[in-house]
Amino acid sequence: MSTSADYRSYLNSLPPVPPVTFRLPTPGEADPHFGFSRTYYYEGEERGYWTLIRVRDKGKRTGVTLIPYAQVAAFMEKLIAEQTR
Repeated sequence: MSTSADYRSYLNSLPPVPPVTFRLPTPGEADPHFGFSRTYYYEGEERGYWTLIRVRDKGKRTGVTLIPYAQVAAFMEKLIAEQTR
């Protein structure tokens, strides 16, 4: 019979699953996935590298900015491919 400890051990043995989105890092910090700064994400959006997702309640001035992991990963893969040709 399986125990909850066995199940936790099994879950811990699986490779990590990347998030769908993650929050914009706070000023002066780097994100935990790619190491980019808040400014770099805003500049990357301006340059068309990715599209940031802004979530806020209607009528509110502030909200949460999310970064689409897959778009940033694709950008990184493209850079790596260009540099290894």
